[in-house]
Amino acid sequence: VNHQKNCQLITKMEDAPPKRSLKFAFPQVPDFKDDDFDNRNIGHVLGAHSRRNLETLVGFSAVEELQRLVRECFIREGVNHQKNCRLYTDEYYKRINCPFYNCVC
Repeated sequence: VNHQKNCQLITKMEDAPPKRSLKFAFPQVPDFKDDDFDNRNIGHVLGAHSRRNLETLVGFSAVEELQRLVRECFIREGVNHQKNCRLYTDEYYKRINCPFYNCVC
């Protein structure tokens, strides 16, 4: 089964959405900071650990993809890279200034 027809990478600036190009959220599970979080409930603890691990993995993967896009855009655009690659560099800057690169800005 070909799953890639729904998942397209942004390869040209005109294909990029105006704001966030990498938006994804996992289903809500109890977190360690929630008021109703129960440390004695193993389901809550394991769910919170797996949720944080997944968010961290997605954050690192998104930053790696943004690095690749910035690099390719810089090479492709040459002298005009500051103007034409702004979308990618702004998103990259937001991501690397978040802890574990997983902020939704």
